[in-house]
Amino acid sequence: MKLNILFFLLSASVPVHAFAAHKKSRPPRKTDDLKRFAVKGYNDDAFGLVFLGSLFGGQDFVFASTFVGVSAIAATATNMGYIPSQEARVPGAVAVVNLALSTLLKLTVFKDAATDILPSAMFIDVGVSTASVAWSFTKWKMSQQSEKNQKF
Repeated sequence: MKLNILFFLLSASVPVHAFAAHKKSRPPRKTDDLKRFAVKGYNDDAFGLVFLGSLFGGQDFVFASTFVGVSAIAATATNMGYIPSQEARVPGAVAVVNLALSTLLKLTVFKDAATDILPSAMFIDVGVSTASVAWSFTKWKMSQQSEKNQKF
C-alpha cells in the first residue's frame, strides 16, 4: 500500500511536457548560448542514489520521504536566493540533516512504521548519506581548486 502511494506521487510529479512532442533543436553555436543550459538552482548529483538506495535497497520509506522533503526545502531556498546555487556543500548538508531527522522521526513519531523497515536499512541509509557527503565535499574541493587556478 505504501509503495503504491509513493509510485502515485512520483508519477504525478512527472512534468507534462516530458510527454509532449518536441522538435529537434539544433545545438548551440556560441558559448553564450551554452549559458542557458547551465544549472542555476539546486543540484544534487547523488539524489537518485540516496532516494532509490534507501527506498528500494533498505525499504526505508521514512528516510526516503524525509529526504525528498529536505531536498525540496533546499531546492526552494536555492531558487529563492537564500542559498547560493554554486554552493557544492548543500547536498552534503541535506544528507546529514536528513539522516538525523529521519532517525529522530523513526525513534519518536513513526515507531510503528519503523518495525516494517529492513534491519539493514540503517546501514544503507548511513552508506548512501556518506556517499552523498563525500561527493559534495569532493565537488566543493574541486570548485575551490578551479577558483584558485582562475585567480592566477
